[in-house]
Amino acid sequence: MKDLTATLAFRDKFAYSTGSLGKEVAHGLISCYVFLYCIQVLELDIPFLGVLYLSHNLLGIITAPLLGILLDNLNCRFGKYKLLTFLGLVLNCVTLMGFYYLPKLTPSNVELTITIVYLLWSLSFFMIDLPSWSILSAFNTTNTTRDAMATVPCITNHLGTQLLVICALPFMQHASTIFETISYPLGALVAFYIMLISQSIFLFLLKNNAFHGAPRHPSPSIVAKSEPAFEPLKQEEEEEESSPELTANNYEYATPTFGAVSTEQSLVAALNSITESKANEANVYHAPAPSRLSLKERLYTMAQVLFKNDQLMVIFLSTVLLYTAFGLILGAYVSFFIEHQLLLNPTLYLILLGAGLLQLFAMASFEALVRHTSRTFIFSLSLYMSMAGFAQMFWAEYSQSYTLAILAASIFLTNLGVGLCKVALTSMTIDTVDYGEFKLSVRTDGLIFSLRAMAHNLGKTISFFFYGGALTIGYILGANDDADMPGEISGTVLIVLILLVVTLLLYVKFYKLNGAFYRNVLNNLQYLRQNQNVASPTLADLNANKFMLRYALDESTMLIKLNANNVDDILKAMVQKLSEVQAVTSEHDFMSDLRARLALGPCGIAEGIALPHAKSSAVRRATVVVATLDHPIDLGALDNRDCDLIFLLASPDDGYTHMNLLGRLSLLLNESGFADKLRASGSPTELFERMIQCERHIMR
Repeated sequence: MKDLTATLAFRDKFAYSTGSLGKEVAHGLISCYVFLYCIQVLELDIPFLGVLYLSHNLLGIITAPLLGILLDNLNCRFGKYKLLTFLGLVLNCVTLMGFYYLPKLTPSNVELTITIVYLLWSLSFFMIDLPSWSILSAFNTTNTTRDAMATVPCITNHLGTQLLVICALPFMQHASTIFETISYPLGALVAFYIMLISQSIFLFLLKNNAFHGAPRHPSPSIVAKSEPAFEPLKQEEEEEESSPELTANNYEYATPTFGAVSTEQSLVAALNSITESKANEANVYHAPAPSRLSLKERLYTMAQVLFKNDQLMVIFLSTVLLYTAFGLILGAYVSFFIEHQLLLNPTLYLILLGAGLLQLFAMASFEALVRHTSRTFIFSLSLYMSMAGFAQMFWAEYSQSYTLAILAASIFLTNLGVGLCKVALTSMTIDTVDYGEFKLSVRTDGLIFSLRAMAHNLGKTISFFFYGGALTIGYILGANDDADMPGEISGTVLIVLILLVVTLLLYVKFYKLNGAFYRNVLNNLQYLRQNQNVASPTLADLNANKFMLRYALDESTMLIKLNANNVDDILKAMVQKLSEVQAVTSEHDFMSDLRARLALGPCGIAEGIALPHAKSSAVRRATVVVATLDHPIDLGALDNRDCDLIFLLASPDDGYTHMNLLGRLSLLLNESGFADKLRASGSPTELFERMIQCERHIMR
């Protein structure tokens, strides 16, 4: 299978990677700068540093959703991501100059001055950081590309963090001899140039039009016109053809016999008469005009995203739990280093360096691992590895020998698990953006990734309170030699294991953006974007692969062995499925339109197949509900045969979709043995996959 990341221009990937790395390195430098300057020059108390760190996290929690709403509602010719990044860069450079001149000032209240400058810098960093993460959702519509690109910010964040973990701790230990020769303004100046150069590359080199903004429905500018409308779909089909999930229910089809006289002649004739009559109703399609949302509508939309995107809530809670666990793991390791007097041991830093490299390797390998297994398997594996690795701290705590060897094994395995877990979380957050657009017809990548940032900072804050971060720093610097370290290692290990197990159960029980369900989400989004980007297609254009039945299929709308006594029972069950997948705005309105259509004639066709259908203003997107009946029912078919295979077609009243649905379905039903294959399906998944496979077979 070809590398799907090739769909991105090298310049886009380079610009994004450079911008992401630059901001994280600058963040690590400033974090070191502030803490070391406060300790060595200003001689501030350790508790003040703890409050300063806590204020940074709390500011991130408070401002994240506000910045997310702002990002989603920005609109300019350069794109919303670049605009917020530019504003953040200006503020960042100003505050870095404040750090540069800070040693030359003699303020009367030094704590207040350093706090204001640091928090302004933190705000500017959040303004740059949020677009950097949110833009991931615009890279492509395939999981493969996104899984690959999701590793980039995770790797750069890891590199920036290592400056603080690996470099700052040794510096603190040797502060009395090292910092006499260090010029603190130089550190701020280096961070200034790193941020300025990296973000300038991001702003000026990133050219892909898809990054300029997120789509809202309805809008004719969903997909950039410079990009091939069906390239993502083509890639997705290649991915699915190699997927064991799709091939598990494979079966062979006979050679198509379109138009041939057979035992299904009455069925074909009936379907042809329907599609021909609908062809006369078709009009030229015009894309809907862009919608302008009022402030009230925007706020209502944001509330919908928060409370109706159930998958976002799963990811939010998982992120809080995991980053709380990661913070406790870091605190436990630092506490262990201090307790066993390992901070002066050079071997420890070789272990930390090796662990950091292993975590980078795990992050870089995520996409390849997912491609050969599944994301569910990798995410679960990452949690198991984290649990197994950190559980070894029990052994290290009570071991009388081989302490460093046990510690190294624990740190290595834990870092591998944490690395995979962070990338998986990022990739799943991207998926919730698509799911939110699919379910609510609005794309809010800024708000969704702001909730990710909020959960991240919330998890770090909880672990800080639990483990006493300020007291740990004080221990490192020898400020509290006689104090007791907060919490036993064994207790921390137990809490971390509980958090990881709860996260695993939450994921297994409630997360559903995997497999056929998520492929259907992407298919429907592709269909919506594509049709809303068409200016004025002709009827011939629409028939020439501009529409595929797969866009209207949903595994959740497949009914097996439905127990019904009459047509009303059938329609109620099938329309309810439309409502469950948010395909209609009102069950009542669509049912009224459906009954009005059935009043013109029975829905039975021939060969045991019925085709109730209606176009309605209550339909949000074209959807097909398929049901096999427990026992056949007379639905007025032309051949007087009772029906046991029902297709309910729900179409928006746009003048062409309804005809396309009927046309595509007629091709499948004309395929020899297709209807019997559907009747023999033993599960909704099998029924769904067989319809997909048949259409792919016909369209080759």
